[in-house]
Amino acid sequence: MLRLSVDGLQQDGLDWVVRAQPRFALARLVAGGTSYIRAQTPVPSVSFPGLLVQVTGGNPTSTGVYYDVSDNRALLPAGTTSCTGGGGFRD
Repeated sequence: MLRLSVDGLQQDGLDWVVRAQPRFALARLVAGGTSYIRAQTPVPSVSFPGLLVQVTGGNPTSTGVYYDVSDNRALLPAGTTSCTGGGGFRD
């Protein structure tokens, strides 16, 4: 199974690619797979929370991820060269 998420791609853009560029790799993937034409984004419609919905089934309320902001300078201060240890994605 291949799950593809393209940040910023809307259904009308995908429809255009399939019509105008049928040999384009993305159009061929659509032709050989399943395209959900009535899918809806969770609110807020931000990339990372939206992808979490696709892969976990959990919405922003249940996952606790509402925005793409995942940077916490207390966990990785400027100049960090090694990313060892644990940490969360919340500010």
